[in-house]
Amino acid sequence: MLIFNHCITVWQSTGDIKTNMNIRQSENMLPEYEKYANQRIENYKVQLSKAIRNKNSSKTELVNLGFDVNSPEDLKSQSNRKIDKLKQVVFPYIYDSLKTSIRDSIRGFIYMVENFSPITMPKNIIRMEEWTKHWEKQLNDFSHYRMKGEKAEVFHFESTFGNVEHILTYTKDYFSAKRYTGYGVGLVALLFMLFPYFWGNRSIKITKSKK
Repeated sequence: MLIFNHCITVWQSTGDIKTNMNIRQSENMLPEYEKYANQRIENYKVQLSKAIRNKNSSKTELVNLGFDVNSPEDLKSQSNRKIDKLKQVVFPYIYDSLKTSIRDSIRGFIYMVENFSPITMPKNIIRMEEWTKHWEKQLNDFSHYRMKGEKAEVFHFESTFGNVEHILTYTKDYFSAKRYTGYGVGLVALLFMLFPYFWGNRSIKITKSKK
């Protein structure tokens, strides 16, 4: 009965859940990461260029950034290799396939929310949150590696599904006015299920054949 009531409660809260769910926030995850990654590459370019410009006054900065000041390879070439390496770090070879997978999954989640079902929605929201957290961690892991001497923060994106969790997990005040609908419908459904049992003939005798 409590499960049935909870289903009715979720159904009654369909509008609030759709409004507060904000599933499309997940669509911002990839653009935000790419903005972070591209800005980080630009910042690193500036950091390397500044060190090369000041090479005569401060070789220490070049060493701190991993330049080999005694190498026959010129500093500009070394700088380009470092930038290419950072690009491979923040956009690894699996990024394109991961990006496609995330976009396809988010489209599926949006479809689930727009085609709301009070029976499956609680489970689907849990799945959405778990997968979104998983993707956030993957992108965060990409950003953890830093080039030598690079000044950069790790990527951080936080989705918020907690604003609907109270609707899905709320267990207090089961006898509030709002919940009477669920109890009433559940009771009527239970009576209809038991109706054939009370109305039918239950005195059926089974005769065993004797040998």
